[in-house]
Amino acid sequence: MKKVANQSNENAWRENMGDLILDAARWKATTGTDIESFNLENMPQIGGDDNISTNQQQLSYSFDVGFMHFAVLNTDPVGNDGHAPVNWLKADFDAATARGKKRFFVFGHKPAFTYAFKPGVGLDGLDLFPENLNAFWSVIESSKATYFCGHEHIFNMNQPAKNRGGVAWQVLVGSGGSPFRVKPHESDNPVDRTYAWALVKVHTSGIVDIEAYGFDENFGSTKLLQKFSI
Repeated sequence: MKKVANQSNENAWRENMGDLILDAARWKATTGTDIESFNLENMPQIGGDDNISTNQQQLSYSFDVGFMHFAVLNTDPVGNDGHAPVNWLKADFDAATARGKKRFFVFGHKPAFTYAFKPGVGLDGLDLFPENLNAFWSVIESSKATYFCGHEHIFNMNQPAKNRGGVAWQVLVGSGGSPFRVKPHESDNPVDRTYAWALVKVHTSGIVDIEAYGFDENFGSTKLLQKFSI
């Protein structure tokens, strides 16, 4: 059975997780930096161009830290599963750019581009809806943002639009603990059955280093899987 979003689950998320979404005091104590421009009312609005039908407060939101801007997206709003709130994100990025922000990081559940680890893998991300995907990735590319996602229980980092001159990266780190999407012998890439995570290092110079580490299904030693700098 295909999973679809429902309002009771959105409400349950807010009731159970709302107070943990952004703890400015704990962030300050941990990192020594301040969170800025966090506004619970800054969210995709019901009835707008993003086809939102339910309250998205604490489901899609954004904030600044220094020269960085972070946006968190609900990629499965009720009645519009598999869609990113592109119009809200563009307006949010425009406002952050006007505030002088230089580095953009976006987090969502579903990948923009499904990782095809073997021939015949069905689309399972925002690419199920090409119009929304193209609009979303255009916003990502325009700000040279990095998109972090999961959903597929697998690891993959790539530049989906590189062959068209794109520079933005999609970082898919969905293999943190659930059963691997790839069954044994389904892929020739040993990294496809690796428990993985990404380490992001943001330097005062503005350079960002992203390193992926992981260990195999037999709980072997931790290894560097892939890295890139932007």
